[in-house]
Amino acid sequence: MGNRESPARKNEQSEKNSATAHSDDNGAIAVAASLPKAVGLPSADNDQVASIKSKKMEGKKIIYSLNVTLSCTEDGSKRERELGLTWVPGTIADLQDEVQDQFNIPVFDQKLTFGPTTLSSKESIQSYSLRNGDSIMVEYTTEANVAVMLETVTFLQKTLTFLESVEPQLHLFPISPELQASLQTEIDVTQLDAFRHAYHSAKSPKRQIADALLCIKAGGLNLLQRLHSAILRIPFKLMPLHVQLLEFGMCQMMWTLSAHTETEAAVLKELKLDNIVQSLFRVTLLPNAIISPPRNPYTEPLGDIQLKVTNNLIITSTGCLSCVLEYESPNIQIDLASNPKFLEQIEGALQSLPASFRLSYLLAMSLLTALTYNLDTHRYLCKPHVIQSIIRTWKNADPTPENNATRGESIYLKYSAALQISMLCASRNSLTAQYLQINELLEQFLCEADANEIHTYEVELGFVLNKYIPYLRVAYMPYHAKKTVQACGSDPRYRNLQMMCIETHVLFFQVILIGERERKRMVDQGLMDYVICLPSVLPVGSRAQQRAKDLVTMLGKEMHLQPPSLNTMARARLAATHFGLDRVLKAPVQELLSHYGLVLHRLFHIALFLLLQILVLYLSHLVLFHLVLYLLVLVVCHLGLVLDVAKVVLDVAKVVLDLGKVVLDVAKVVLDVVKVVLDVAKVVLDVAKVVLDVVKVVLDVAKVVLDVGKVVLDVAKVVLDVAKLVLDVAKVVLDVAKVVLDVAKVVLDVGKVVLDVVKVVLDVAKVVLDMGKVVLDVGKVVLDGVQHCHHHRHLPVTTAF
Repeated sequence: MGNRESPARKNEQSEKNSATAHSDDNGAIAVAASLPKAVGLPSADNDQVASIKSKKMEGKKIIYSLNVTLSCTEDGSKRERELGLTWVPGTIADLQDEVQDQFNIPVFDQKLTFGPTTLSSKESIQSYSLRNGDSIMVEYTTEANVAVMLETVTFLQKTLTFLESVEPQLHLFPISPELQASLQTEIDVTQLDAFRHAYHSAKSPKRQIADALLCIKAGGLNLLQRLHSAILRIPFKLMPLHVQLLEFGMCQMMWTLSAHTETEAAVLKELKLDNIVQSLFRVTLLPNAIISPPRNPYTEPLGDIQLKVTNNLIITSTGCLSCVLEYESPNIQIDLASNPKFLEQIEGALQSLPASFRLSYLLAMSLLTALTYNLDTHRYLCKPHVIQSIIRTWKNADPTPENNATRGESIYLKYSAALQISMLCASRNSLTAQYLQINELLEQFLCEADANEIHTYEVELGFVLNKYIPYLRVAYMPYHAKKTVQACGSDPRYRNLQMMCIETHVLFFQVILIGERERKRMVDQGLMDYVICLPSVLPVGSRAQQRAKDLVTMLGKEMHLQPPSLNTMARARLAATHFGLDRVLKAPVQELLSHYGLVLHRLFHIALFLLLQILVLYLSHLVLFHLVLYLLVLVVCHLGLVLDVAKVVLDVAKVVLDLGKVVLDVAKVVLDVVKVVLDVAKVVLDVAKVVLDVVKVVLDVAKVVLDVGKVVLDVAKVVLDVAKLVLDVAKVVLDVAKVVLDVAKVVLDVGKVVLDVVKVVLDVAKVVLDMGKVVLDVGKVVLDGVQHCHHHRHLPVTTAF
């Protein structure tokens, strides 16, 4: 497998699944994340950084400023900013440093232009006549987290100086309380956590690369090596916990910096592989040890935290080695593969508990796979105990209640083992009981493997691959070459194992080429044509050929494929039948065919010798008898050569036949495409005619609409005049309405007064009425009295009355 960035799986799961040394959501092992002074610095964007720095400069007098256009080539965005300085720069390099500080754009990624002129960092400001207030453009790919990267470099320098001053005291055990306090104060390991957080919080892989390159170019990798060398001089068991955590964090940081092909040159120049190997060997990964990130050393038992630091130190050094060994480093590959202690460490990683083995197992497989890129290491890695460890871990990968593994994890672990074992088995020329067992495992795995499922889990892990040739080498393994046939004869089991090894690596390309970035890398490395040629070189009707066909079909849907060149097709055929991919990629075709040229040259000499013998025998009248005799002798003496020539001619005929088939298929495809293009052209012509007629109709309709529009305009003018007149009348009516309203108000007021008077009169009338009623009642009483008196006096009422 390839490498993976340190380490690449998110740790949002429960505690039982976080036992694989995974970490928080940006995918790294937070060694000191829970220490009291833990630091987590989110990456600010460019605008925030610029605003913060502008606030810091508010109190300072700016004496030199430039208008800067920041042009990002990655997303095409452009922003206008002001570059304000409290001093006058002397060179373009000074200007670039200020651009880096204020806008987070690394110096190595800047391209400064002033008008049509590109500014060179070696020149002075005056040589370009750059004045205060001028405008320049800065083209760049992406920003970087400059502050954290430079702070990390400063931390490494400070820590190196401190450790060198107290190194003699660290060899004494136990160390003094004063030194322990100084270590906790001076070695702030959380700065490495801040580096990790800033790196993994990057919004794109290009920004991660920019962060790594900035740290390396600022001297970070060189300081890491010097600090690492100083720590390695101290026995691990004598080191205080803070120094152990520091070594762990440094290995993790080196792992991060070496995880990109863009940093390969710098890593190979600065990185000391011997130091990484010493970190791997100075502690032992105990079999069946639960591997999980260390927690707070002030609350957790010391023995537990030290065990976890020990295990994670091996994990990080293994991850770093798996990255670096993908580069061209044959000597260290052979040294590691031949080292028994190294193999013991790998076996320890493969024998950890089922509940916690995923990360250590994958890293061990990554490191083994990186070693197998060098064919000279196979004789060490194919030892029975190593193969048996891989097989045992493979069998334990099935989901069970004990290991809590998901189906995705199980399939991916088997996939890693299948790639590793098939790469080793492909180079073996003998059969053992182990390889027959591998045959069964591969058969079972290939029947249930699904490329999309594997790719999904691979993306979740953050899988990063830098080398494709070792995997393509197995897919182009010369499965019927002479050496293989002689070594294994006609044993169908070995041939079946070979074909399954090839099919496993075809599956690898099915998985990896689902990603757009990997497809682009394959094209850039010139290997995509060899993938396209796979169906034509694999045995007809085999499962491997069917997988290869499915792969090419999938690629045709995702990208625009071009037929491979005849040169590539010839190389692909020669690689699969005789020479293998390594020799075919390095040697020109003429050199590869020179073997056939020598055979034909010898055949020409034999023919000339026969003609001379026939001529001599004819002159001696013994033509018939001696001719037959000589022919028999020559055929017997050169029977092997004749067979070789026949095989060569047969192979050449097969190549020519395959090429002819390919050319014929291409011609058919081109003919079909031409027919389709002609049909499309006819359809387009008919559509164009229809469109032209429609345009004419639309033009006529437009003229009618224009005339109607003119009429509507005239009507609108008349309506406008009428509206104005109505508006004037409305104004007059409004004035009259106002007068009427005023009169109505007066009448209303008078009505109110009259109503009040009427009410008063009504009240008086009521009073008078009441008085009348009283007088009437009094009169009745008086009348009754008079009548009574008259009765008594016997007087007439009327008279008396």
